[in-house]
Amino acid sequence: MRSATPLVISVVVAVLLAGAPRALAQTDHTNLEEGFPTRLEDAYPLSFRDRELQIRFSWDRTGDHKDRFTLQPQVELGLAPNWQFTLGAPFYLGDADRRGSGDLQLGALYNFNQESLSLPAFALSGKIDIPTGKDSEGVDTTLKFIMTKTVDDDHLGRIHLNLEWGHNFGAHEDERDNTFAIIPGYSFRLNADTIVVADFIREWEMERGRESNNVEVGARYQLSPRWVLSGGVGFGIGDDSPDARLTFGAQWSF
Repeated sequence: MRSATPLVISVVVAVLLAGAPRALAQTDHTNLEEGFPTRLEDAYPLSFRDRELQIRFSWDRTGDHKDRFTLQPQVELGLAPNWQFTLGAPFYLGDADRRGSGDLQLGALYNFNQESLSLPAFALSGKIDIPTGKDSEGVDTTLKFIMTKTVDDDHLGRIHLNLEWGHNFGAHEDERDNTFAIIPGYSFRLNADTIVVADFIREWEMERGRESNNVEVGARYQLSPRWVLSGGVGFGIGDDSPDARLTFGAQWSF
């Protein structure tokens, strides 16, 4: 089962590409995605019937001064109105802990409402990590509450809040059963093609006794109607926090 992840993703991508219409798809650079370029996610899903191929590369300098390189391909699908579905897998390199490399990840997001003058937009997302990767045990789950509110119409300024709870069903002796993260943030439109994003992450991590604080800043750039590129930088505050992070991403609608 551990060697199945690349094959599963390849088959799904091939099927989607074979049946993809060629003319109408367009990537929305204002729609924040986790990892593109920061941890922050907004409450708006992919549009109905839209599809995206996404790839993210990141480098982390961990709190114990080791390096982790992550390559994460994924497919994102708008299969129903207000719904977004994701299939992907992270692959880790470097001398940091590589547990979970190659795990198959299945995710979904549901948007409850469009925001109004007084009411933010709300969404709920969930993710399942299936233990197909390195040293993985048990199916891990993540549940996230998402809030987004526009505060500056001229520059599309938005405030965001992500509240995340993860449950580790196959915890090792040095791991927590439950993890938590609180992520407030802000995004705004710098110009017609560029969205700037900043967030703060307070996290009770998987490793027992480790609590981290991280600041991230990044930008999303609309290269063409179908392509969005992103890049971000982050750093930790405190002894348990990662030293630094660099993230690069690309999204292609089809």
